[in-house]
Amino acid sequence: MSNNRVIRALAKVTRIVQKIVKFVLVSVLVLFLAFCSLYVLFPIWNEIHAYTFSRQLKKVPLPEDTVFVEMETAVGKLNGNGNGIDFFAGMLVRSDLGLIELIDYYESASYSGAKDKDHTVEVEVLKAKSDKMDSYYVEHRDLRFHKLRSTEDFSGYYFVNLYDGGYEAVFDLRGN
Repeated sequence: MSNNRVIRALAKVTRIVQKIVKFVLVSVLVLFLAFCSLYVLFPIWNEIHAYTFSRQLKKVPLPEDTVFVEMETAVGKLNGNGNGIDFFAGMLVRSDLGLIELIDYYESASYSGAKDKDHTVEVEVLKAKSDKMDSYYVEHRDLRFHKLRSTEDFSGYYFVNLYDGGYEAVFDLRGN
């Protein structure tokens, strides 16, 4: 009888150990997936901020004799060195107004930061020289405006840009 007791006790201990091992494996897997999901959630969260940030440009009424052509956005480490997330919104417009008039118009509007409403937002207006926008704020990316690809005469085309940067990258690998 004592052998049966020992065998039952060992079987009971084995079941308990199996449950503990299963619990530990499931816990490690859940923690791993939770940690990895941060690398998916934070970029999505930053894309939402970029979308909201870019909408500010479209909310500003277009000046007289100006038409909207196309919008591009970028998120990530866009210029400089180190880690951080920058937000950029570029709007292509066609206008009969001059560069100075467009600069004055768009700089007079007020803009909120992408993540921090009180963050300083930089406004830039550039003459288009090709379908690629050359901005100081976007030195690590090529932003091309598709509607300018077949254009040979760029007169009257301007890039109106908003930039907000210097945020922590956290789990967004684009900021490294």
